[in-house]
Amino acid sequence: KVQLDLPDLVQLLPDYKSRLEAIKPLGSVALEVNLQGKLNNWRNWLLSIAANSPQISLQGLKLTNLNLLFNQRDEAIKNFTLTAVAYSGNVEIFGNAGLSEDDLPGEMNISVKDIDLAQLKMDTPWKEKPTSGKFSLSVQIKGPVRNPKTLRGSGSLILTDGNLVELNLLKGLGSLLFIPEFEKIVFKEAGADFVIENSLIYTSNLAVKSNEMNLAGEGSVDFSGNLDFTLNTQLNQDLIQNSSSLKKSITSFLSSATGAIVVKLTGNVQHPKYKIIPVAGDIIKRVKEFLFEDILR
Repeated sequence: KVQLDLPDLVQLLPDYKSRLEAIKPLGSVALEVNLQGKLNNWRNWLLSIAANSPQISLQGLKLTNLNLLFNQRDEAIKNFTLTAVAYSGNVEIFGNAGLSEDDLPGEMNISVKDIDLAQLKMDTPWKEKPTSGKFSLSVQIKGPVRNPKTLRGSGSLILTDGNLVELNLLKGLGSLLFIPEFEKIVFKEAGADFVIENSLIYTSNLAVKSNEMNLAGEGSVDFSGNLDFTLNTQLNQDLIQNSSSLKKSITSFLSSATGAIVVKLTGNVQHPKYKIIPVAGDIIKRVKEFLFEDILR
């Protein structure tokens, strides 16, 4: 039986010092460990670990009521289970892995339910931002533990009752559409199903909703955060008509003529780039005629 203060891991595991310092583990964990086997043959250990903690912190993010169970036998990790409470929501992780092969093939199911973003942001650099909402995520992953680039799996995510006005990925989209009144769009709902393969996370049914506009599209983000999405943007026509911007005529016409404005999203998560995809040539001609007539009025 061991009472472990997590900051002491840096001294206990000097080979992992840089990784541990990046994670910034804080808190104390009670451990009960049972081990049988030769110390120089870890793959064949008979090992069980039970751990619990009232609260720990990793990179400043808190987990409370933490419970962990780990069982190893027959050259395999079996029934790894972690449960915790996080920001009024629940976190559950279940997994297993084979130890007989060097790449350690395994699988893991991750479930995050009803995380309160208004609470979460207080432990992040976003604490001064008006971020809120309930976030849930479900992921199933298979593949070699030591080669994450070849992982494959699937999952889904959903956000409800949200306020994502300061989300970097979506900032500036309103100004791209030539409507200054839309520069701070409050996205309230989001959801997507996705697959993980070839170092990409891909979705064909991304949906993001707000009072000002709705987004629907498909695309991918790679493990380095690079983006490649095509978004269909449908605008609230009532808000367009109430806009005082002269340039609203371009956006309004495009939206009514094509049913939506198609936007290409590239760049990366930290620095997204937007570009309106050109529509057919006859529609562009009509846009010029419409704009010219609008100015004469």
